[in-house]
Amino acid sequence: MKFFPKNYSKKNVFDVVVMNPPYKEVGTGEINENEKKLISRHEIKANLSDFIKTASGLLKDKGELLYSTQARKNAGYNSKVKRKQNRT
Repeated sequence: MKFFPKNYSKKNVFDVVVMNPPYKEVGTGEINENEKKLISRHEIKANLSDFIKTASGLLKDKGELLYSTQARKNAGYNSKVKRKQNRT
């Protein structure tokens, strides 16, 4: 979300959104002392749901969301994304 300010108002403008959100829950794994690395690896500022919600708003109708994450975190999200696509 670094590239989009909080007040980014354009919606439904991209055919594809590609993202690599943080994949570790807070309090798990090694804690890096480098703040940028810590935030990029752990869900400190946002979790996968936050990233998907933001990306979904940026996608055009029938747009594609591509993201990389651990398989165990992915299970419930694929169905949520597909349900949103079917509503349009």
